[in-house]
Amino acid sequence: MQNKLKFPALDADVVIDGANVSIMNGDGKVVQVSAEEWEVLREKWRFDDVVDYKSGETPMTLFQLHICVQLLRQAK
Repeated sequence: MQNKLKFPALDADVVIDGANVSIMNGDGKVVQVSAEEWEVLREKWRFDDVVDYKSGETPMTLFQLHICVQLLRQAK
């Protein structure tokens, strides 16, 4: 069963399908991670937090997420 989720601090849709998580934007681009990796990313980058636009905060884009995931994987 798939769950499609939105998070305030992430400018993308998240689809959880068992052990696989797909993060996608409206352009059809997708970043795939494991469910375990997703939970670490979600907590570490605080995707559940409210974005304070008045202070200049913006949600993380899919491109930014993709780069961060690549860097984290290379660091392991």
